[in-house]
Amino acid sequence: MDILSIKLRGLLVRMLIVGGAAAMLVFAALVLGRYNASLEQGAARLQAARTAGERIDRSARNMQANTVTLVSMLPASPLSPESLLMLRLDDIKARFGSAEISVTAIEQKGDELQIPVAITDTLRDYSQFVNNLTYLGSLRLPVFTTTSVAVERADGKSKGAPKITIQGQLRVPKSLPATPRQGGQP
Repeated sequence: MDILSIKLRGLLVRMLIVGGAAAMLVFAALVLGRYNASLEQGAARLQAARTAGERIDRSARNMQANTVTLVSMLPASPLSPESLLMLRLDDIKARFGSAEISVTAIEQKGDELQIPVAITDTLRDYSQFVNNLTYLGSLRLPVFTTTSVAVERADGKSKGAPKITIQGQLRVPKSLPATPRQGGQP
């Protein structure tokens, strides 16, 4: 071996070492670039989550304020919530006339008193039936929530007036405002 081939071999080894080091630096730069992009995305997501959390908190505060305002706008009544439920049942019975109205015991769910109601009658006049359903939906205090309306043939016969059953609940807040509010102002 001559000196030239030894120098060439040494030069080739050095070039391979430098090339390997350069390849490792390029690889490291790519990995760090992706890591940096991932960190930026994570920071953006964290900021979006913080903003969403603030909006949710603000919405919850608004809902609480609206609930307080709504309760303050309810008409004051010298009657207890239970008495209001019973009076409304009397009104419904008078409105529905010959209908069979069955109720169960008053239930307390959260801050409401509820009484399940089932109204059964024969469907003689469709417009009166629609008007009665509209009446139930328009009740303000106590509120009537319809859970189901069923229309069935009378005793399985093809002739005769169909039987209707309206099921729902009369609901009233457990505590009513003690003083009247004028013009909806708290």
